[in-house]
Amino acid sequence: MGILDVGGDQLPMISGPGGQSGLLKNLPGRIKANAEHVETHAAAFLRMNPGVRKAMLYIDYPTGACGACRSTLPDMLPEGAQLWVISPRKTEKFVGLPD
Repeated sequence: MGILDVGGDQLPMISGPGGQSGLLKNLPGRIKANAEHVETHAAAFLRMNPGVRKAMLYIDYPTGACGACRSTLPDMLPEGAQLWVISPRKTEKFVGLPD
């Protein structure tokens, strides 16, 4: 579970099927291990909203993004887009790589 802050709006993100990543099946970097994670939903939201270049994702997972998300978020994000993943014990910044 998480909240995606895109500047003026805060959007709830929930792990599982039916989120934004389900709408973008060909999301670069999306793998089975993280297909329904909130980080993947957030990356898909940024892909579907190219005007949003920076966002913060607040998650309840205590130690931050899992290993699968940590290694694939730069591929999932749009090129140059920045996503901060903020958890109770860690803040991580991810920047989208070229497709």
